[in-house]
Amino acid sequence: MKNKIIALVATAALASAITAFAAQGNATEQKSKKKNSNAAILVARTNRLEKEVQALKEQVADLKISTKEDNIGSMAELYAHGPAVVTSPALGVRRSAEDASDLMVNLPSMNEDLVILRTRQKMDNYAKKNCILIPERPIIAVSGGAEGQIQYTNDYDHSRSADVDLTKAELDFIGEASPWATAALILSYDNGGIVGIPNRVRNSRLTLSRGFITIGQLNKSPIYGTLGQVYLPFGRYANYRVTTPSTQVIGRIKERAVILGFDYAGFYGQIYGFPGETYVPGSIQLIQRGGANLGYKYSSDDKFAIDMGVGTTGNMAEAWGMQGNGMSAPNFAGFNSNETLVSRVPGLDAYAKIVYKPITLIGEYIAATRNFDAVDMTFDGRGARPSALDAEAAYSFTLFCKPNDFVIGYGQSWQALALNIPRQDVFATYQISIWKDTIESLEYRHNFNYGWGDIATGNNGSVPITIIGRNSNSVTFQIGVYF
Repeated sequence: MKNKIIALVATAALASAITAFAAQGNATEQKSKKKNSNAAILVARTNRLEKEVQALKEQVADLKISTKEDNIGSMAELYAHGPAVVTSPALGVRRSAEDASDLMVNLPSMNEDLVILRTRQKMDNYAKKNCILIPERPIIAVSGGAEGQIQYTNDYDHSRSADVDLTKAELDFIGEASPWATAALILSYDNGGIVGIPNRVRNSRLTLSRGFITIGQLNKSPIYGTLGQVYLPFGRYANYRVTTPSTQVIGRIKERAVILGFDYAGFYGQIYGFPGETYVPGSIQLIQRGGANLGYKYSSDDKFAIDMGVGTTGNMAEAWGMQGNGMSAPNFAGFNSNETLVSRVPGLDAYAKIVYKPITLIGEYIAATRNFDAVDMTFDGRGARPSALDAEAAYSFTLFCKPNDFVIGYGQSWQALALNIPRQDVFATYQISIWKDTIESLEYRHNFNYGWGDIATGNNGSVPITIIGRNSNSVTFQIGVYF
């Protein structure tokens, strides 16, 4: 009996152990299955997220492309179905909210005729791609802008001043008579004033700044022609400054000229001739004041772009900064007081703009190719050979969901004391586009003057220009509104 009881207890214990081991095995197996199931879920979620991220990247890329096309597309639709008079970004006044540097104020004043032709070419290409019929009816596009400044200056002679000025007010009218013929009228007011009238407000004359006729259609022919009052294609002068660089002072020429240009596969160029203001006895003015420009423009994507070129002109004395330097008698006030020259002096310019976002680099050098005659303009007792350099670096970023630019730069001139420009300057500029189609800028600039022993004279029997101080500073706030 005892043995039966022991056997029964042993059998019950063995059954209990087998049940426990089975339960433990089932629990382990369930944990393993659960672990494998969780891992599978995690892998699936990861794969799904990777696909969503990739799809999001593709959508962003498509959005960038479509934003560009929509800009041109809206213009094409407007030209096709809009009224005969429209507001238009044809000169770059309109821009996306992401890039304040596309405004006209930061575009080069050179080759405005080519900018118009390229814009029309983009619209035609978009219209053809999207089956939009652009009628061949006359269209007038209107745009413009205004810029105001508040400036504080500590001048070379340590005098201090503050000023408020409307520095720019402009209306642009572009008339497209046909796909081949375009006319442009740019009206602006003159804030410089008239000599002898001290009241600056009474001097606010409205003038025709530029006006020209262009014949060309780049999709049909790379060759085009322009005749009228324009900034000649000599130099580029695109910059981020609020104040004016020395390169622009001694090189930018506005004249009534005839231009023959081309634009093909990134290369562009112009040859031109103009009668000019100065007179050299015995010379053929139209030919000897002519010049040429050759450039190359390339962009691979939204991030990288380059624009570079060289140019030459037959007579640098035609530049507005040489025609008038802002000084008054008895100092040399520029060649407009006596336009007769002993000899003309050709000029040479080289420029480059490189964009690798968010960095933009700008460089330009302009120089006379030989000395002026000592009767026309001197530096330190002999004929002057003026030249100038401008170098800038800009960093673009987004702050408070607004486009921003921070810019630093350096400028230098040589033998240009008679033109009333500094020997060296350094500047820093911060600009932001708080509201669409506006730019708000703040610039600090420090000028270094020529040496105490330097003197300069001009061709109107003026007294020598001498140094009144070695350094000056200015702080300028500017706001521009464009439409």
